[in-house]
Amino acid sequence: NNHTISDLIEYHACLVACTDRGFPNSARDAKVNGTIDAQLQFSWKNAFDKHEESTLTEETKSHFNYEIACVLWNIAAFKTYTAATVHDWTSKEGLTLVKKDYEI
Repeated sequence: NNHTISDLIEYHACLVACTDRGFPNSARDAKVNGTIDAQLQFSWKNAFDKHEESTLTEETKSHFNYEIACVLWNIAAFKTYTAATVHDWTSKEGLTLVKKDYEI
């Protein structure tokens, strides 16, 4: 739904704002620039794992760029899914909505 995509976009903007304001991107960056390592950990389940969702392997990283990439991946996946399954591909209005979804 629209709340999902807007929440993902807002979360992405927050992550980018943190990095733009000099928040350490990783523990290594904190040591280099003398700031405090917040020890934030971001966890995602492996999208390419062929098991049931309850047994998917989980990746945990302490890196903003990894988190930003994962969020962008999920935005693209959600928009692609919406374009492929929700809209009517047989009408002009539906195709307009499909095109809009592919223009992230």
